[in-house]
Amino acid sequence: MYDVVVKGNLVLEDEVVMGSIGIKNEKIVEISKGDKTLEGKETLDYKNHYVFPGMIDTHVHCFSNPDEGILKTSLSAATGGITTFLDMPYDSPDPVASVKQFEEKKELIKKEAVMDIGLWGTIVKRNGTEHI
Repeated sequence: MYDVVVKGNLVLEDEVVMGSIGIKNEKIVEISKGDKTLEGKETLDYKNHYVFPGMIDTHVHCFSNPDEGILKTSLSAATGGITTFLDMPYDSPDPVASVKQFEEKKELIKKEAVMDIGLWGTIVKRNGTEHI
């Protein structure tokens, strides 16, 4: 028994097939093609609609605009089908260029993110190597 079963036209790597996805503990455990019935505590049946895999955006700036941030950016991304993104280190006005800044951003992500987020760090142009 799965926690959630998603049914519909599954967009897979090399084909689109009617099928089901079995999810347990927030992880995809089984992808079933065709008529095989998966049982779930909750079933989301999208009938003939397409079910896409979660998308990954590898270049996001959560703090380039002062009105953005982790919560707003991750909510917006999730609405558009993104399930993971990599946040760029060039935060305005302070790029993430030290362990302290990196750890602070990591804690903010733990509190506010609604999806998986990967982090990059950078090196500032002057005296940056001491923070590597």
